[in-house]
Amino acid sequence: MDSNNEELSYYQNYAFSDLLNLFWEKKVFILILSSIFAVSSVIFALSIPDKYTSYTLVMPKESQSQNSSITSGLGNIARLTGVPIQNNETDKSRLGIEILKSRNFVSNFINNRDIKIDLMASNGWNRKENILNYDSRLFDQNTKNWINVNKKDSKEPTLQEAYKFWMESVFEINKDKATGFVTISIKHFSPVISQRWSSWLIEDINNVMREKDLEEASKSLDFLNQKVLLNNNQDMQNLLYVLIQKEMETEMMAYANDDYVFSVIDPAIIPEVKSEPSRSQICFIITLIGFLASLVIVMIKDIYFPNSKQSY
Repeated sequence: MDSNNEELSYYQNYAFSDLLNLFWEKKVFILILSSIFAVSSVIFALSIPDKYTSYTLVMPKESQSQNSSITSGLGNIARLTGVPIQNNETDKSRLGIEILKSRNFVSNFINNRDIKIDLMASNGWNRKENILNYDSRLFDQNTKNWINVNKKDSKEPTLQEAYKFWMESVFEINKDKATGFVTISIKHFSPVISQRWSSWLIEDINNVMREKDLEEASKSLDFLNQKVLLNNNQDMQNLLYVLIQKEMETEMMAYANDDYVFSVIDPAIIPEVKSEPSRSQICFIITLIGFLASLVIVMIKDIYFPNSKQSY
């Protein structure tokens, strides 16, 4: 109890000027420890490989709201004839964004584009030769085989692991609520690969959405044509022909537009400047930590060992 009171009294009487005098007295120790942290921060910062981010700005092709009255009329016709048709009021851009983030799309993208090695095994980029460096603990460049580090059943990373890494460290998508524009960014050690993957993503999502609508339109057309053959009522046949025309227009638009869901406004380019790491920030933070740590050490030693004559 007495010792606690003594410590409290000591803190209360510990003036700011005393601290300054103490720090000045131990300036050599503070300088040395801060310098050690500063040098270490530089070494650490230089050991972190650069990463480059490629951005693609796209404009979503929203569903045709100006034709909402026509679409509503077609919906009424479809209900009368018992024919299921696609809902043009669906926001395809929103669906496209969710598909871009889906496990199924990303897994297919990784497989179809054969990028798992560059995604999961690379750990740097050789600027002079424009080639990737690979982690020798994960991938053998000579044999082109994955290395079983953890002695698990499978040497190669699973698609679930690749998907998680993709979403956490590589891919990012943002939609501006004010303008509706969508920015897709890809981060990688190689600026060439970041640009390539960004372009591939737009191409693939447009193709996936196109194929989806074409498949639905084809099924609807088959069904409608069967209905026409089975129905002898001329008025009903005319209504069915209207629906057939609508589905044929869907097919025509799908075949005619390369940018089916996302129209590229600003295409991805090969970035010349790294996006990370911020080495100056890393060095500043680590050096600051070292400086503050040295002050704390000096204070603790002076508080708990005030009579110690040991130099430091």
